[in-house]
Amino acid sequence: MASHQLSFKVDFAELAGRTNRLIWRVTQLAAFALSAVDRVADEEFGELSMRGALIGLGPGHTPDPQTRIAFRQWIIGCALRDAVETTLVLLDDVRRICAIGRFSRRGDFPAQEWAADENAQREFHMLTLSQKLKCLTREFGLKLPKEKRSALFSLVAARNCLVHRLGIVGIADASSDGLLKVSWLGFEMRTVGPAGDRVIESLPGKVAADERLQVVARKRSRTFAIGQQVDFSTAEFTEVGVFLQIVSQTIAAITATVAALPVAAGDSQSSG
Repeated sequence: MASHQLSFKVDFAELAGRTNRLIWRVTQLAAFALSAVDRVADEEFGELSMRGALIGLGPGHTPDPQTRIAFRQWIIGCALRDAVETTLVLLDDVRRICAIGRFSRRGDFPAQEWAADENAQREFHMLTLSQKLKCLTREFGLKLPKEKRSALFSLVAARNCLVHRLGIVGIADASSDGLLKVSWLGFEMRTVGPAGDRVIESLPGKVAADERLQVVARKRSRTFAIGQQVDFSTAEFTEVGVFLQIVSQTIAAITATVAALPVAAGDSQSSG
């Protein structure tokens, strides 16, 4: 039986980098749109248009407050959907890398087993995010830290509510206490100096000559009851986007360990 040398390369920095560039672009566009819809006056909001086509409301229409709210939910729902989809694609790549790493450690790639794994990969692609993470844990021992995993699941729940129920929390979205709890990791800018600590509430901020600047990670959360509207401020959604980038970096780092490949920052990794 003929034998063949198989080699592959994985750039773990790019694995996370590609995902993060997409998530950050979605975050930027959503933040821009949310800022615009919050600031535009009612009479201007009713006349939004593109060349050759009227958008939604039509000229001269003054929307009621609910129209503005619905537009915000649509923006957030689309952006969160795209960010989650990007993370799902990352997990597809992670499973393939882990599978190849497992074959590599054995030193052979039996054709029948490889074909079976390709079928498993196709089935994996169809799973939800939570199912994919559970599968990666069961099959390869890859486990996202509990706090990040719980926060990620809560954001997926918010995404499902926004996309499937127009952001109105239903029984399917809530936990046993009737609440949808959404959490993520945010950041706070603080100055530290002789007069004590203070939070910089908005940018640009001022830092005195005798002060130093700190960026502190903070747990963030929002809670919505059944019947309430899921909503995030522009600042909150920007933090969510940054948090999802942190999650992708964490997943890439764990993958490098689980796949048993050497890691050198910024360099392509090889195994055969």
